[in-house]
Amino acid sequence: MAGKWRAPRHPTTPAALAATRKVGDAARVTLLALATLLMFTQQGLAAYSKAVVPVIAPAMAAGLNVDPAWTGAWVAAAAFAGIPTTLACGGMIRRWGSLRMSSAATALMAFGFAIAVPEVAPHGLGLALQLLSALIIGAGSTVSTPASSHLLARLSPPKRAPLVFSIKQTGVPAGLALAGAIGPWLTEAHGWRACLLASGLINLALVVFLEPTRGKFDDDRDPRARIGMSDVRATVTGVLRNPALRRLAGTCFVFVGIQITVQSFLVLHLVQGLGYGLAEAGAVFGIATLVAIPARIFWGWLGGFLPAQALLAGFGGGMFLACCGLAALPDAAPTWMALSAAIFASATALSWHGVLMAEIARQSPPGQVGAMTGGVLSFAGLGQMVLPALFGVLLKLGLPYAAAWPLIALPAALAVPVLLRPARPAPAP
Repeated sequence: MAGKWRAPRHPTTPAALAATRKVGDAARVTLLALATLLMFTQQGLAAYSKAVVPVIAPAMAAGLNVDPAWTGAWVAAAAFAGIPTTLACGGMIRRWGSLRMSSAATALMAFGFAIAVPEVAPHGLGLALQLLSALIIGAGSTVSTPASSHLLARLSPPKRAPLVFSIKQTGVPAGLALAGAIGPWLTEAHGWRACLLASGLINLALVVFLEPTRGKFDDDRDPRARIGMSDVRATVTGVLRNPALRRLAGTCFVFVGIQITVQSFLVLHLVQGLGYGLAEAGAVFGIATLVAIPARIFWGWLGGFLPAQALLAGFGGGMFLACCGLAALPDAAPTWMALSAAIFASATALSWHGVLMAEIARQSPPGQVGAMTGGVLSFAGLGQMVLPALFGVLLKLGLPYAAAWPLIALPAALAVPVLLRPARPAPAP
């Protein structure tokens, strides 16, 4: 007896094959859009978490009875903690998945804020807790970029990667703008400890939001992936042996160092050097950083047509000129003038990330995007640690902002001819 007819398991006609491809393409686009949104959000909150303390530093310094230049120590501690984290997170991402590592890192940042909230005596112990908080927040926040790069590199078409990475990286200026908008407002309304408590609760909310999506995106995890010092050594060696990645690592050192210096000291410059109120300075900071959102998207779109080396060289020259613009601000500069200088700094020093991250992904060996991104960003961590601390030392020694800004940005100008030289090919494995 003949059985019932069943439709073919796989489409065989041209029309059916085309329909199947359309469904598959639509599903991939939807998945990429969801991944980009999630990574934008976690990238933004990581940026917020590292920026909010420097933004409210004048109030914290008064409450802790320390010189505002202690901001450089906080930033340096956060950057120091990020170096081993970025080197080791490649194996962790392969083992547990990019979403799980993102949510774990976000929970770590929430804990970092929690330990900074209580008022502790004696005074020295309170300062020690603040620095411990910086170490924890710094370690958690640095996972965001390697984890998001690992995920989006798998889902993005190569020609669209600069744009996708740039959209994701717009989370950084969005987070900075959020820090500039609500940090001073919460601090003036309820005190800086309330601001830190709210920041921790926001991080916990994101953990709840991320975890349900893990099944969609962590399907490439390998529970047998090894984690240890050998993984760290392999990451460092992989970066240093590849001329293109090695140059990108040096670029990250300089660019991130200048970026964090701008983020950490712009508000202090406006308050201490130009006589602005904290809320007014925070508003200038927040508005300026919002400009980096369309700027990053524009640079990412442009990265689909121009070589990455040329764009990165342009960023180097641009951020040097931007820092010279900040240095040229006169005493009691009107708001429009300060905002214009801050916007130029935002469009350069705060807007290069998507282009560079996509280039790291392009130059990385297959399956090692997360690890190589972490390796390159470990050099960025050194830049975060060295340049803002050096800027703080220059101010502590009595150097005016007009001289400190060009000095700290000089390496970006020197990097321009280096970036324009063609990179040598990577040696055969």
